[in-house]
Amino acid sequence: MHSKTRCRLLADDTLLYRLVKPIADQAQLQQDLRNLEVLEAAEWGMVFNASKCHVMTINKGRTQNTHFYELCGAVMQSADHERYLGVILSQDMNGNAHTSHISSTSALCDAL
Repeated sequence: MHSKTRCRLLADDTLLYRLVKPIADQAQLQQDLRNLEVLEAAEWGMVFNASKCHVMTINKGRTQNTHFYELCGAVMQSADHERYLGVILSQDMNGNAHTSHISSTSALCDAL
């Protein structure tokens, strides 16, 4: 794994991320995904379910360059928000998706 790429493991969740500026960073992230899939998964006895894996690009309102990443031979779908450690993260990092989720969950609990 490249030194600028970070990997976080918790139970059955894995998060791989890095700052992507030039095109070379996209290629490096794809290589790190391959390394995670082949080397790390074999070492840890993990199998990735590519259909549950997503790509989320976080930026500060700038136009984003679309790049497709692969895991286990499948192109990963992009997502505008994802749940991680109980928090819903969104591409714009404004917190609205998480707040809406918490509000709807709270309203559901009140109804019970």
